[in-house]
Amino acid sequence: MRDGRNRVLHLLSSVLSDEDLSDQAAVRLYKLRWGVEVLYRSLKQTLGRRKMLSDSPKHAQVELDWCVIGLWMLSLRHWPHKKKDKPPGDPKARTATETEVTLAAGLREQRTAA
Repeated sequence: MRDGRNRVLHLLSSVLSDEDLSDQAAVRLYKLRWGVEVLYRSLKQTLGRRKMLSDSPKHAQVELDWCVIGLWMLSLRHWPHKKKDKPPGDPKARTATETEVTLAAGLREQRTAA
């Protein structure tokens, strides 16, 4: 199966019948699940909230509500994009210089001495 960006998807399920779960429904559920995972990752990494600090369930719910509101507010800001480096390309092989050979021999001697 392929997603909207023409990438191959392999989804595993215990549902064996296409009538019970079509490919399109499986992709939709996967996208919904991925959205939840990204939200949790954002809460944990962006806001540093791996766990709630409140001592009661009622306060923890309020704390979580405010964390989500804060995350939504942060998403309205313009974030700089990640730097996209060019791939390194093919390696350029060369013969070691006499100085490099001498340094390598010295390192080899240090390793055997240690």
